[in-house]
Amino acid sequence: MAELVDALDLGSSDESRGGSIPSTRTIKRSLKMVNVFKEAFDLYGADKAVHGYHELYNTFIEKEEVKSLLEIGALRGNSLKAFAAIWPNIQIDSMDVEIFDEQLAKDFNIFKQSSTDEEAASKIGEYDFIIDDGDHHWRKQFETFKLYYPKAKKYYMIEDIQGQYSLDRLIFNINKGVLQKAQLFTCKGPKRVFTHSEHVKEDNYFGLLIIK
Repeated sequence: MAELVDALDLGSSDESRGGSIPSTRTIKRSLKMVNVFKEAFDLYGADKAVHGYHELYNTFIEKEEVKSLLEIGALRGNSLKAFAAIWPNIQIDSMDVEIFDEQLAKDFNIFKQSSTDEEAASKIGEYDFIIDDGDHHWRKQFETFKLYYPKAKKYYMIEDIQGQYSLDRLIFNINKGVLQKAQLFTCKGPKRVFTHSEHVKEDNYFGLLIIK
C-alpha cells in the first residue's frame, strides 16, 4: 500500500474538447463512487495511477470544489484528458516547453514556456489546484514551486520527486510553515534508478501535496 502521512512534523522554522471525454457521471457510476481518479487515469493511460496518486487525490481532493487546474508538463495530455473527465466544467490549462500534440493544444490552453521562466510566470493567473509534473529534477521543482505556489489557491502538488535525496533537498528549501499542512506520498511500484537526480541511487518516487 502507498503510504499516506497525516502531516509533516518539521519543527518551527464536454464539448469544447471534441466530445470524446466521458462525463464525470459516467465515471462515477461505473466506479460506484470508489475512486474516480483511478478510473479516469486508467481510462486515458495516465501513469498517475501506476504511481498510485489516485489514492492521494481521492483522500484529500475528491470532495473538494475545484474550479480551475493548471498542470505543468503536458506531454501527450493523458492526465489532462483524465482531469477533464473528472471535472468537465472547470478551467483546465497546462504548460510545457514544447507542444507535443497539436490536437491537444486545440482542446486545452497550453502555455508554451518553461515553468522556471520568471517573466512568463508573472503573466499566469491563479488556480485552485496546480500540479508540477514537469521537470523532475529537484532544483527545477523548487524553482517552479517558488513561482507557482503563490498562484495555487487550494492545492499545490509536486509529483515524481526522485528519491529520498531529492525529497530532503526540497524539504530543506521549502518554508517550514508551508510544509505544516503537507501530505507526503510514497509512490507505488518498484524502486528505480533516477538518471535526472544528482544522487543516482535506486529509490522510490515521492509526491508532496501542499494544502493551503
